[in-house]
Amino acid sequence: QMKWREELERVAGISTEEAKRSLLESIKKEARNEAAQIIQQVEKEARETANKKARKILAIAIQRCAVDEATDTVISTLTLPNDEMKGRVIGREGRNIRTFEALTGVDLIVDDTPETVVISCFDPIRRKIAQVSLERLIADSRIHPARIEEEEGDLPGISNDANTGCRGKYSSSSQ
Repeated sequence: QMKWREELERVAGISTEEAKRSLLESIKKEARNEAAQIIQQVEKEARETANKKARKILAIAIQRCAVDEATDTVISTLTLPNDEMKGRVIGREGRNIRTFEALTGVDLIVDDTPETVVISCFDPIRRKIAQVSLERLIADSRIHPARIEEEEGDLPGISNDANTGCRGKYSSSSQ
């Protein structure tokens, strides 16, 4: 066996120790390359997972905030002096509320909330005009279709360019 090793060393031109060192270096280098590839793959997967989770968290946060923000920008709340006033705002067979909504182009929401009426409209100008008009009607205590029309006539008109999604005579759907 010794001869065989000597013959191999002579043909190869390197000693057994040099061959071992060379082989170990080669194996170490190959192992490092494989380890680097594995590390890169793991890092890539971690980044992808982190990005997916971040997008999901952002989407949830945006949805939660958007609901609050959208609600704040499309409604106004009006406090009534008493709950009896809700009946007057609605009127017999809903005449007053229908007239008011048709003239102002807003939606009035009269629900179980005590002494409160909600004015809903995407157009802030219409919403404010409706709020001022309703406040005047409530202060006067005379709420009927003719008085509502009279009150609406006293307020500045709404530009037809401002028809942003409210119903009524000023909205684009009825023009």
